[in-house]
Amino acid sequence: MKIFGVELRFNGFRIYHEGDKPTPSEIGAAASNHTHTTMGAASASVAGKAGLVPAPPAGKQGQFLRGDATWAVPYTHPTTSGNKHIPSGGAAGQVLGYAAAGTAAWKTLTAASVGAAASSHTHDVMTAATASAAGKSGMVPVPVAGAQAKYLRGDGTWATPPTSSYTHPTTAGYKHIPAGGSSGQVLAYSEDGTAVWKTLAASDVGAAASSHTHDDRYYTETEVKNLIDATFLTKTFTGAKVSIAGKTAKAITITCTTPSGYTAIGVIGYYTGSTYVLPCRVAIGRMDVYNTDSNTISVTPTITMLYAKSGAV
Repeated sequence: MKIFGVELRFNGFRIYHEGDKPTPSEIGAAASNHTHTTMGAASASVAGKAGLVPAPPAGKQGQFLRGDATWAVPYTHPTTSGNKHIPSGGAAGQVLGYAAAGTAAWKTLTAASVGAAASSHTHDVMTAATASAAGKSGMVPVPVAGAQAKYLRGDGTWATPPTSSYTHPTTAGYKHIPAGGSSGQVLAYSEDGTAVWKTLAASDVGAAASSHTHDDRYYTETEVKNLIDATFLTKTFTGAKVSIAGKTAKAITITCTTPSGYTAIGVIGYYTGSTYVLPCRVAIGRMDVYNTDSNTISVTPTITMLYAKSGAV
């Protein structure tokens, strides 16, 4: 506010009045005749800019503003093959059938549509065979009244066979199991394709009868035992008592005397004399042992020998 050309202020602020109004810039406003720029379109690599919405042209009332500042329809359903809709219309019992690539049309199926015959179709009656020509497949000819016991012949007629009985072949491979037989019996070969009932004997299966005896080619149990006792001999020999220091090994000699008339077969048993003294090697007349204990142990080892009469083995 100015009075006589002097600007008035109150507490440092300028005073305005009707005749001295502030300008738009002084109060941080835009002029009444200012303008705005239209929005800047975005691209694949550049961001758009804020601005006024571009004016939609006539006829674009159903479209939408895109980011590139154009008016367009957001989505248009394709009509190419694979994107087409099920056609409208149709009726109960109809199905969709092929019309063109990716296109279907409502249709009513017939028997021919599925490679079938109509429900009211007919078949030809079989064609009879002759002595020189084969017949053809077809419906069985209708048997007349009174032909219930007759059979259809190859010539297409109903007739009575020359004989009403059936003759079973009797050649090998067709013969029946013979009648008779009893519990425990089996069918045994008689001739080609023929079997007879038979009670098996021990000789039929290569066995001896339950009441058989043995001749002098066989030994009795007693004879076998006596023969072994007369042929073989066992003897146990005891060595001298020895002391073995703890955690040490020692070779011990044990005198084994072969009886007269016998030959040594080998060692069949031995004992070190202590569970702490283990045998390392045992041979005729010798035993190598090892004391597993930390203390000295005295043992009296033994060896058992097997002998056979000279010339018996």
